[in-house]
Amino acid sequence: MAGNLREVLPGVFETILPNEKKGINRVRVLILPGDPGERSLMVDTGYGTPSCQERVEWALATLGVECATLDLFVTHKHLDHCGLAAALAGKGARVHMNPVEDRHRYDALYQIMDSRDPAQVHLLGQVGITPEKQPEAWARFVRYDDQVKASVLYTIQPFDYTHVAGGDVFSCGGYRFHTVWLPGHTMGQMGLYEPDKKLFLCADQVIDGVAPIVGTSFPDEHLLAGYFRSLADIKHKYSDGLVIPAHGPYLGEYPAWAKGWAGAAPVPGVRHAVDKIVFAYLDKVDMIKHILDASKRRLTVMEVACIAYGIEKIPEGEWAFFQFKMIVTKAFSILEYLYEEEFALRTEIDGTLYWESATR
Repeated sequence: MAGNLREVLPGVFETILPNEKKGINRVRVLILPGDPGERSLMVDTGYGTPSCQERVEWALATLGVECATLDLFVTHKHLDHCGLAAALAGKGARVHMNPVEDRHRYDALYQIMDSRDPAQVHLLGQVGITPEKQPEAWARFVRYDDQVKASVLYTIQPFDYTHVAGGDVFSCGGYRFHTVWLPGHTMGQMGLYEPDKKLFLCADQVIDGVAPIVGTSFPDEHLLAGYFRSLADIKHKYSDGLVIPAHGPYLGEYPAWAKGWAGAAPVPGVRHAVDKIVFAYLDKVDMIKHILDASKRRLTVMEVACIAYGIEKIPEGEWAFFQFKMIVTKAFSILEYLYEEEFALRTEIDGTLYWESATR
């Protein structure tokens, strides 16, 4: 069999696409075949790898869905969610995405570093990674440039798409989804909510047992604060239904209409999952505040990240270095939050941002 496919709700089919590198999660793709004369809907694509493409095309063919009548909803522009968007668009699918996902030429996770690109040089300099300040880290970025960019797993081919805004409606197969803006994991991440059936496709915003990465490389974007507000909305507006994330187990208590859902046993409710994520981030916020309070000098983002996560040397290996990159961007978002809440001071010197306690 070319792939796996199961009907998880009436008219909603799930295929789980594999990870091809250690440490990278599998991703859940949902397909809703349209009624006769109606367009079908697919939520996310998985990675842009041959095996993912084979599975997706097999799933679509099995369900009798043609790309010419397919609306592809990309929740956010990370490689595991839009890796096949260009390929499917080339076969006739209409791609839909929030244009805020393209607000920067380079972003924390969805594009790969290029130390020869002036934009990337600027961003690395902001966090304190330059040939002079951090020669080892700088050399590692340069070393992995060509190696990582040559990997199809980390490549997002450009694709045209229709702009999506909060409140837009996608109707398909008896479902009427409203788009919900979910800032945090990315600035422009979008989810889909079916109010009558109380079904919420929350992308990477809430994953049980995991605190999704909130990483940014840009100041004054309030990404972590936006994530906290979004989680509060999920907790109070959507937690009485079935919440389906793109990774990991299903969340939420089963409403009466979903008793026939053929999934695993329910995990702790959405409210509990949201609380765990918030507490995990607040714990790290508190830790980084204490690092600033205890420091006798200003620190760069990279210095704070290495102290907070116990990194004594720049890690070797493609995946380990990718994780290091994510850790630096996560520390950036936490420092920005402390700055916004007036617990930290931020100073720019020769293109590098330095941080110190505002309450010491």
